[in-house]
Amino acid sequence: MGYFLVHRRGEACYYPVLVTMIGDVILRGTECSNSPLACETSINLIRSLATDFSNYDLKESLHGKYFFEISDANGKTVAQSALFENEDTVFSSIELVIRMIPEAVVDEQLFPHYALNDR
Repeated sequence: MGYFLVHRRGEACYYPVLVTMIGDVILRGTECSNSPLACETSINLIRSLATDFSNYDLKESLHGKYFFEISDANGKTVAQSALFENEDTVFSSIELVIRMIPEAVVDEQLFPHYALNDR
């Protein structure tokens, strides 16, 4: 099982992340408005799309590493994964997200301490 946190970048930029039980960020949502509470909508959208493999797009970075994006019906990216060394690891990570997402909780205990501090 994993959990969602809300990270802060700068003074007023928030975005949700999906974290594995060992603390690795596996998925980052798009930026929310100037409030961490606005990320609830983003988390719900990610949760609704991430269980369907057809919403995933495999990509290759300019540096030859791989990642995936989750997109909505209009093709808008709602979340992007971390970078991976090879395609096999990307597909394993997609399978992990599909398994984790239905039960992933928003970790409210860590919210003020961990999630809102830049890492």
